[in-house]
Amino acid sequence: MVPTWTYGNWSDCSVTCGTGTQTRTHQCVYTDGTSVTGQCSGDPLVEQNCIQQECPTWTYGNWSDCSVTCGTGTQTRTRQCVNTDGTEANGLCSGDPSVEQNCIQQECPTWTYGNWSDCSVTCGTGTQSRTHQCAYTVGTFADGLCSGDPLVEQNCIQQECPTWTYGNWSGCSVTCGTGTQTRTYQCVHTDGTDPVGQCSGDPLVEQNCIQQECPTWTYGNWSDCSVTCGTGRQSRTHQCVHTDGTFANGLCSGDPLVEQICTQQECTNYSSVV
Repeated sequence: MVPTWTYGNWSDCSVTCGTGTQTRTHQCVYTDGTSVTGQCSGDPLVEQNCIQQECPTWTYGNWSDCSVTCGTGTQTRTRQCVNTDGTEANGLCSGDPSVEQNCIQQECPTWTYGNWSDCSVTCGTGTQSRTHQCAYTVGTFADGLCSGDPLVEQNCIQQECPTWTYGNWSGCSVTCGTGTQTRTYQCVHTDGTDPVGQCSGDPLVEQNCIQQECPTWTYGNWSDCSVTCGTGRQSRTHQCVHTDGTFANGLCSGDPLVEQICTQQECTNYSSVV
């Protein structure tokens, strides 16, 4: 007596639409129902394909216009998941729908430029400019269509500018108080050559100088008036002294105020009695 394969029922299909698989249990048994292992010949048929209804698919609308008029942009389209009969099947379509793609338009116009102008200065840092136009690669103008701001001005660096060089300051014009002092000057390049008239600004050739405080006149009290009535004069002593009180004869400026007019009571005139 030879054993054979016996099978259970097929399982449900592994998919609800399209082509999937289904399986079943199996056993090697004798005709009397006893099971044995390893005695049946051949491989048991335990898996097979199964075909369900056709799966729903994505349907698409038309692509939108490109997002740009030149260069590379994007365009989109509407989409819907539908069954073969046209009914909606939201959430049942597999894969990611393609609803956006790149789109390439005509080449964009770009800024074209003329040559840079001469630098605005002959030394130091200045600026230079150039003309510009918006144009297509074929050379036709496209005013107002270029993106961004054109580069029409930039800094330019020339040789280092000459500068003023100075001699030492002279002595102060006064020995006390505030005076002035001067110095010689020259316009020179960094290499020491003399480019007369090329230095900018006015040279600093004079400045104030402050010496010790000047001595001043000091005075005594005014004397009594020289008359007892009418107009007379009175005087006072004077000295030229430094701020520390030491004498500075001959160093005070101006004439000292040592005399002034003084007015007394009006004089009385007596006449003879006849």
